[in-house]
Amino acid sequence: MPSLAQSLKDDEGVYIMGYRVAPDSGVDFSDLKIRSCPVADVNRIAPIVQTFNRHKAGLIQIRDVYTSPSVALIDCLETIEYNIKEAQQRANDRAMKEASK
Repeated sequence: MPSLAQSLKDDEGVYIMGYRVAPDSGVDFSDLKIRSCPVADVNRIAPIVQTFNRHKAGLIQIRDVYTSPSVALIDCLETIEYNIKEAQQRANDRAMKEASK
């Protein structure tokens, strides 16, 4: 990461601001200092996201895959739901702004 043009350095090491990694992210993410590869982190939770998407599509129930979900899993699913709704709201706001021009 040190070779990236947008990278910065502080006492803890090299980082990139969240808004550089995901420009359409919400305020909570955009101010984060990203110190590891977000794609690698996403790969760790890919099965959870896939289960969430299948559940939302009505194909499965969460309890069919995770019979005894942990608090961390429930929190993860709530975070996914929240961020999807926030992204949809940002997209709607942009569409309204474009339509009013």
